[in-house]
Amino acid sequence: MTSSDQKPLKSLSETCRFLRAFCFEELFKHACLKPVGQTAYSSKDNEPALLLVFNTKDVEDFLAFILENELHVQSVAVVTQQNLYSQYLDIKSQMGENGIRGCFAYSSFWRRIMDVANPRSITMCCPPTTLASLISCTISVVDEGAFSDMPLHVLHLSCPQNTVQAQTPLPITRGFDLFYLRPWTDFVLNESSSLSVYRTYEYYLKSVPSITRTFPGLCGQIPVTSMENMRFFDYIAVFPLSENVAYMASVLHCFPNLERFGIQLAPDSNNPVLYDRARMMAISPADLWMELDMGYKFVLENLQLVERAPLLKFECFDYSVDGLQSSLDEIFQGTLTKDAGTGSSQTENIWTMNPRHNM
Repeated sequence: MTSSDQKPLKSLSETCRFLRAFCFEELFKHACLKPVGQTAYSSKDNEPALLLVFNTKDVEDFLAFILENELHVQSVAVVTQQNLYSQYLDIKSQMGENGIRGCFAYSSFWRRIMDVANPRSITMCCPPTTLASLISCTISVVDEGAFSDMPLHVLHLSCPQNTVQAQTPLPITRGFDLFYLRPWTDFVLNESSSLSVYRTYEYYLKSVPSITRTFPGLCGQIPVTSMENMRFFDYIAVFPLSENVAYMASVLHCFPNLERFGIQLAPDSNNPVLYDRARMMAISPADLWMELDMGYKFVLENLQLVERAPLLKFECFDYSVDGLQSSLDEIFQGTLTKDAGTGSSQTENIWTMNPRHNM
């Protein structure tokens, strides 16, 4: 939630100078940036593209306000439903002798935000193509129309307050630059629902618009060691294609010091989508569960190749969904061991990799 009609803290700050001074810093701990429109521009190769337009004066005024009042912004969110021009981000049309090319128009924008606001967390909620542009990477949009159930993706990066500091400056030439501007320790990626693709012919051949396909380290981009601070990675999606889960699982190799990996591939008990006749029309439930099982098998295959796998905590959020425990137990058997922990409900979904499977 980025806005509300209820603003008790702001109302309290308007009652008197003493209470305003008392509430002042709390009022500006969290910032939300919303684009005001789009504009056309041409890249270095004269290829057409659209950019989200942030009101530059408003952003600069806000940053000046932060500096003047010595405020400590804890989080910055970017929220928009605007979809960027997708042709520029199409992997197939961007492949050539120099490999995949991306859009780097937001590199200086993020550097400015990080240098002044210096937040400990960044959250973006936007369409997949917009997300790709904001973090300067490329995604495939060849089959974008088949994934109408995923209008928005959410990406979240954070690190402890005492580690918020600038990383060694890196040349912004290869994408995903936001990941290297701070020593982030937590990464959450929510890729929404893929249900609509299961209505299409040969759905399993469709290409998901996902940033995981060109993640650093997988395509010879920025060295993996640049992400050595990452400790926690959570991936959430609703019935994603198993092929995309395989790409996502490959990202585990990009975090050499990862301590916990969490995953959810099925709707939770509060999501009634499986009982929604309109959304489930022309979809075979057997296809959904088959892709989910295959996705988990791909995850385990990648976990076995991770160097520090025996030290990694694996958290399966789907294990709390009624009816999934038995099938997940069968998939995990012999590869994962339930974490003893404290025996409480908080540890019932956590496993560790069996040492004999470390390769």
